[in-house]
This record gives sequence, structure tokens and C-alpha cells, in this order.
Amino acid sequence: MSLTIEQVYQVLRDRMDAMPFPVGDPREGVWYAQDRETQEAIHLLRVYRDALDNAPDGVVGVGRITYAERKLAEAQGGVQ
Repeated sequence: MSLTIEQVYQVLRDRMDAMPFPVGDPREGVWYAQDRETQEAIHLLRVYRDALDNAPDGVVGVGRITYAERKLAEAQGGVQ
């Protein structure tokens, strides 16, 4: 089952809560960079945003969202 964009955002919020350092700590960036779940969620967010911002010509409105959701599913190895 593929994650929806809302679930991807929830994963990112959960990873922020899981970070063992206070916000602003210099180790924060290193932790996020080495955290597999964070990096996977960031990749999926980028796939979605790229598809939304660069939909094919003629794909407008809700069609852009549908296109981005399809690309998000494809990036996870399936199609919704």
C-alpha cells in the first residue's frame, strides 16, 4: 500500500518528534541526513512536489493533483 501525501507529511512530523536533540542543535542536520525514514519521506515529498509543479501541458486544476498522486504511488512501486 502506498502512502498518501498526507501520510508522508505525518511521517516527517513523527521523525521530527523522534529526533533526540533539541531544535537548533548542530547535530540535528546530521541526524536527519542519516535517518533512513526521514530521507525516504523527503524523497517522496520531492517526487510529489516535482510532479505537481511540472505536470504535462494541459494537465490543470485537480488533474495536477491526480497526476502528482499517481507519481507518488509510482515512486513507491505501485499505482493507486
